[in-house]
Amino acid sequence: MPELPKVQTVVDTLHEQNVSGRPVTGAAVYWPKAIADMQPADFCKKIMGCTILQIDRRGKYLVFDLSSDLTMLIHLRMTRRLNWVPRDQARNKHEHVIIEVGNAHTLRFQDTPKFGRIWLTDAPERILDRLGPEPLEDSFTVEFFSTMLQTTNRQIKPLLLDQHFLAVTFYATPAPFRRKDPVPG
Repeated sequence: MPELPKVQTVVDTLHEQNVSGRPVTGAAVYWPKAIADMQPADFCKKIMGCTILQIDRRGKYLVFDLSSDLTMLIHLRMTRRLNWVPRDQARNKHEHVIIEVGNAHTLRFQDTPKFGRIWLTDAPERILDRLGPEPLEDSFTVEFFSTMLQTTNRQIKPLLLDQHFLAVTFYATPAPFRRKDPVPG
């Protein structure tokens, strides 16, 4: 699963490419389950003609505010790829959703393990409000976090991995390798 820095890097890269302000001129879905809560044909129809107003991040969701009062949410899960490529570039077989943006580029959702999802919704809060507070917000202070920790008796590692508690999970390093038998001395 991508960590916060990777998701933020995707947002920053899309900002550098000036994706905001461009119209959606077409869409194609090559793996229907990539689209959550609606039929792929409806997704393509509803997103067509929208302008991407703003791109942000909430937790591990990419948040695309669209001109039609719709919001496109993308959760990369294990994918880690949202490709911004020239329209004439050949499609990679793992690029399951292609959104044509402007006249020259496409935004391609590459999902080799097929775990990621895209939502198109007029009520993004149904999904995003389930997330805990953002740890990178100015309002997230040591005192605030301390108060959060005092409200639970859960173990710290599972707690920090729970996005309902905290909007971003932290990378958990596996325990070091341990031999079952003692090393001869």
